[in-house]
Amino acid sequence: MSSLFEAPAIKLEQPIGEFWVAAIPAGILLNVTVPDRLRLVFDTTTKRSHDFDVAVRMLGNQRKLEQLRLNEIERYIDTVDSTFPNSIILSANSHIDEPSTRKGGQDWRISGGRIVIPNNPRLLP
Repeated sequence: MSSLFEAPAIKLEQPIGEFWVAAIPAGILLNVTVPDRLRLVFDTTTKRSHDFDVAVRMLGNQRKLEQLRLNEIERYIDTVDSTFPNSIILSANSHIDEPSTRKGGQDWRISGGRIVIPNNPRLLP
């Protein structure tokens, strides 16, 4: 089976879960990922005054877009010494138990110590 992208991946096990580390070109990431905005899931049966008091769980991790922050990032990118040494963490196949997120696309997978992004990948948050 052919794939959109494959690369060696290193498995890391931490108390919160299993992680795979791989280098994926930015152009590939732009085509196979989507932002997943941070949001609270509420318990609608509870009547309290603060959102965090009635939140059942948090989903997503992307901050709300704010023009001031975008302008600051743009100015930084335009400097001669701008770098982006941070890792990007993707949540591959994490919503398998939620039918609404299973629409279209194939799961990413690890095969023989390599990350495999299929030709028709499910978009990742």
